[in-house]
Amino acid sequence: MLDLSGFLDIPDPEYRKAPGLNWSRLKVVGDSPRLYEYQSTNPRADTGAFVFGRAFHAALLQPEVYGTGWKVYTGATRRGKAWESFQRLYGDDYEIITEAEAAEIESMVRAVHAHGDASMLMGLEGVNERAIFWEEDGRAMKAKVDRTCWASEDPHAPIFVVDAKTTREIDPESFGRSADKFGYVGQMEHYARGVEILTGRPTIAILLAVEKTAPYDVGVFRISGEARRLGAVQRQTYLDRLDRCTSSGEWPGQVPTMIDLPIARWAKIRRF
Repeated sequence: MLDLSGFLDIPDPEYRKAPGLNWSRLKVVGDSPRLYEYQSTNPRADTGAFVFGRAFHAALLQPEVYGTGWKVYTGATRRGKAWESFQRLYGDDYEIITEAEAAEIESMVRAVHAHGDASMLMGLEGVNERAIFWEEDGRAMKAKVDRTCWASEDPHAPIFVVDAKTTREIDPESFGRSADKFGYVGQMEHYARGVEILTGRPTIAILLAVEKTAPYDVGVFRISGEARRLGAVQRQTYLDRLDRCTSSGEWPGQVPTMIDLPIARWAKIRRF
């Protein structure tokens, strides 16, 4: 029987306050140590995109939470007196999405369950939206994993570590570029590492991607061995950078020294 004592069902605010380095923070170091230091005391602002993503995750992975924690605003836009009144009435106790967003989310969830491999992963025994905490090389780590599931109780059988993503384009080449841009491979290596340490079992890391517009196409992308090795290198590079900045007290920005201006590919072939 898989020991799930380290997989905690805790609210997001409690998870965010808990000690430990998560991927969202570590990735910022990779992009800009200066931004990492700034966000240490100035958390990033919430956005409509974040709200939509949370609503989709709740609808797919925690429908009971989605049903009780969200309110649908029937107005056309998040502006005007009607919107402000709705916010005052429900904003302190509920997350709010628009009627159009609710319809999109419903279509996206249906699309996931209609996709063979995605439906298979959702149907396996498992747990959703669980916080995990572990120690690695003396550093406290944490993650909140969308879905952890398994097909066998065999202690040598792999565990699936699944992260749900929304995307504009599902074709493999386009989604691969998005995965590189947003650091998905490093993120999945971070999650998988934590699950392996807690369970002692190997993992298979999977991105379950859903288009945000009709026809709401779905893709299931396995992180290959080569990709995991690249993710591990990326993750360790960020950890090393964080250690250097912490010990030196210096938090450089994205362009700390003079460089040549990169020339865009389109400009190289444009005829003036």
